[in-house]
Amino acid sequence: MGIATVTLVGAGSLGRAEAFLRLGAVVVVAPDREALAAWLLEHLADRAPEPDPGGGRDDEGLAVDHRSHVIRWRGTPLRLTELEFRVLACLASEPGRAWSYRELRESGWGPGPDLGDDPYVVRALVQRVRRKLRAVGAEVRIEPVRGFGLRLEGPGVAPPLRLARPAS
Repeated sequence: MGIATVTLVGAGSLGRAEAFLRLGAVVVVAPDREALAAWLLEHLADRAPEPDPGGGRDDEGLAVDHRSHVIRWRGTPLRLTELEFRVLACLASEPGRAWSYRELRESGWGPGPDLGDDPYVVRALVQRVRRKLRAVGAEVRIEPVRGFGLRLEGPGVAPPLRLARPAS
């Protein structure tokens, strides 16, 4: 006998979850697009610096745009997975800062159970990001910080664009 899995989308579906749970189903609640967009605005805007009002930053080097959810090197977009985007955006948010493996894991996968300081998952992801950076000729480097984590260094690292908060 299999266990039914029910996915409910949107905050309006939460009332139906209890009935499915009583039937023995596994219930997965996913946010609708509006709830996810509001969450992203709330959480990402607090971590990113103000945008450069000058505009043409794409031509200057690495540019992180949270609004478009894209990272570009001199105007060329990198083809990144969601996890790769999150980790590279984290590194680019403070160029030169040493980030611990734990901080990078949380930036990509979110807070979760304490899995210790196993750096191998982050290292494997960063290897893929390095290949993608090399493929577009990026001059930035993700450097190891011995026994601690990683840092982003090199010319042309621009801070990410800050998301605008919606007017109340």
